[in-house]
Amino acid sequence: MLDRFLVAAEKAAIPAIRVCVNKIDLILDLAEARALFAEYERIGYPVLYVSAKTGAGIAALHDTLVGRISAFTGPSGCARPACSTPSSWTRPPRDRGQHGDDQVATPPAIAR
Repeated sequence: MLDRFLVAAEKAAIPAIRVCVNKIDLILDLAEARALFAEYERIGYPVLYVSAKTGAGIAALHDTLVGRISAFTGPSGCARPACSTPSSWTRPPRDRGQHGDDQVATPPAIAR
């Protein structure tokens, strides 16, 4: 599925494509995960390893987002809202629905 997302992003000429691997807190051997994604790095896609739950890697993710328009994509359950709207970036959530997808976040460095 990742390959399909990358092909679509390349076809749309999206600049600065990144691969973000979330939920690293669930991985027993991070080296094994890095080996799985090494091919993407080899062909030029920076890979970020993060955990929205523990906060690991979120600072590096934030640094790649500051000053850019960003989009997150992935299958259900990959925690897109948790990565794109860390609690330190957002106002308290409104009571709307069951999912966090309706929250809008702007990293503090680019808040207007």
